[in-house]
Amino acid sequence: MADQVDGIGARSQATNEAGDYRLRRTTEALNDWLGLYLSEEQQRGLATGLLVGVALGAAILTWGVVASVRRWD
Repeated sequence: MADQVDGIGARSQATNEAGDYRLRRTTEALNDWLGLYLSEEQQRGLATGLLVGVALGAAILTWGVVASVRRWD
């Protein structure tokens, strides 16, 4: 049982590290593209803000399309 728990913990840690790596690469690309030189905390905030903004925009767009289709029927 302990081996299974350790295995799950190791996979979880590897997943977190992979996520951190992707976030780091994304923020580095944004820094290069926008010409910004932000601290790591600011980079994480920017990436998180962009993610939330895109998700919210997609939700609003979907809501508008669904409302439009309902009115059309």
